[in-house]
Amino acid sequence: MITLEALITMTEIPLLVKFGAVWCSPCKAIAPILEEIAMEWEGDIDLWSIDCDDDPETSAAWRVRSIPTLVLIDSDGTELERLSGMQTRKTIEDMLYRHFEDGEEEER
Repeated sequence: MITLEALITMTEIPLLVKFGAVWCSPCKAIAPILEEIAMEWEGDIDLWSIDCDDDPETSAAWRVRSIPTLVLIDSDGTELERLSGMQTRKTIEDMLYRHFEDGEEEER
């Protein structure tokens, strides 16, 4: 299994990491939103999911206190922003737009 740290060193684009758990209803509810965003932002971000029950060390290292937690990580491993709890598509995309060069919404 590849670790988040290894993925960060291999990637050239930001990662959107979802920390969650299989039993978490909000995590299940946000999954289709994240899948759509990942397809539309393909080439700009990579979506990665971490189950906090399966990987408590990574969850603790990234200071995840509630789930779902979304962490946007730059290709150098710097945390750019995080969102905790159930989020709307607009809130997630607004976070992504804040961290791209022009900061403007473009047609997707």
